[in-house]
Amino acid sequence: MKFSKPLLALVICAAALPFSRAAEAARPACTPDATWAVVDGAVAGVRVWYDTSRAADLTQAQAIASILDSDVWPNLITGLLFQAPLSDIALGCNGGDGRLDIFVVAGPGPPGATTAEPGTDFQSSTYVEIRSGLSGQELQYAVTHYFMHAVEWSYPMAATQLSYGWMRNAMANWAVEAVYSSNPTLLPGATCHTNSNFLSIESMSTGSCVGDPNRTRDYGAYLLFQYIGGTLGNTKVPGVLAATTGVST
Repeated sequence: MKFSKPLLALVICAAALPFSRAAEAARPACTPDATWAVVDGAVAGVRVWYDTSRAADLTQAQAIASILDSDVWPNLITGLLFQAPLSDIALGCNGGDGRLDIFVVAGPGPPGATTAEPGTDFQSSTYVEIRSGLSGQELQYAVTHYFMHAVEWSYPMAATQLSYGWMRNAMANWAVEAVYSSNPTLLPGATCHTNSNFLSIESMSTGSCVGDPNRTRDYGAYLLFQYIGGTLGNTKVPGVLAATTGVST
């Protein structure tokens, strides 16, 4: 499905509620000169946006939708009963409906990002960015990890989301392990923990991850959730996240 520029501006850049204006300005498809088109999830409640000026990104957007439809949504949302990402329907620039918007974006930097609405520290709708050019197991990792952050933001935590620190990346990496247990992209993350096992699990220090000295230790703390899943079953992990609605850190 492809929008003309005037129609895209009408659909996703209508007058915003005051609290959402800063977030809308940051969303890649919310500028008046946007050249974006969308691939909708058939099973997953997502819309995957790609810039039509980069032809190869259509293939990546289709792959992202397929990953979410076939693997991520059925495992995490339908199977394990995690809460789905919150609707963004209240935003004026919401991508046409309340589904999670995922953008394929160009440029250097991390493989992805999940962004909450500004000023909403405890629970929020979000949007996800995935770096253009990813494919295969790297794309599976990025999509699952950053989708799980959107899931985390759907829970009204007892303290600010960011105060849970180590647990956020740990659980997002565990989600990759739960969906794609043989994905080798996880292994460098495991070294962040195994190379610094003298530190507390809450530590988010750098310097111990093989291949990435700037990555923080919390990426490897997914091994705790892997242990919980392996001994008690993966169905116990959603309960840990749900408990954060009543327990602060």
